[in-house]
Amino acid sequence: MRLSPQERQARREAFGAMGAREKADYILSYYKLPLVLALIALTVLGSALRWQLTHTDPVLYVAFANVSVSDETTRALTDDFLEHADVGGDRAAVHRYEGLYLSANANEADHQYAYASNLKTLAAIEAKELDVVLMNQEAWDILSNSGYLLDLSECLSGLDARTASRLEPLLMANTVIVDDNQIEVNLGEADTYEATTHEEHNAFRITSLDALGTERLSGEVYLGVIANSPRMDAVEAYLRYLA
Repeated sequence: MRLSPQERQARREAFGAMGAREKADYILSYYKLPLVLALIALTVLGSALRWQLTHTDPVLYVAFANVSVSDETTRALTDDFLEHADVGGDRAAVHRYEGLYLSANANEADHQYAYASNLKTLAAIEAKELDVVLMNQEAWDILSNSGYLLDLSECLSGLDARTASRLEPLLMANTVIVDDNQIEVNLGEADTYEATTHEEHNAFRITSLDALGTERLSGEVYLGVIANSPRMDAVEAYLRYLA
């Protein structure tokens, strides 16, 4: 109901005569819903504005599995790639998975860490949010045996001659398990483990490449490409950068 000018004036005078606590109670009692709606609207607007200002567009997803390198080398292997390659726009980024630990024989202290890393890696592969893996021999064996890595001999044919000639001597082979009876062995239904396997050239030994600088590593570093990567143009650009 619309109030008369006299009624509105009386309410203003009554509100002015209230103490601070009474005014707060009055506002909350009569304007609670509009205040809540305004707060929700401001929160949504703030979140949208923050996302617009800070979000990035990953052009490549790189994982470090059982490999620890300096911050400088990490930048050389990820962020510096964007400065040398014509991929993405102003918000382009390389998404990193750091500190992954893949092991088939982790001790009791590291078992949970290895299990969590394995789940994280599998989830990234299933979501097609993992393209390149930098890894040691153990991690390479695990990913190769599981069939997650691309046969890079095919990838070489799509690269320019200079890049291919630089990377071909670094191409390494590993075992891929096509079929096995591991489940039956685990269930006690088979006494002997048997597997059908074949060899694939699915990693480059990149320890000697300039991108690693002069850093001394405890072992060889291998680069593999995840077989279901939907960003092969960016992967090829990354290989050209490393070469």
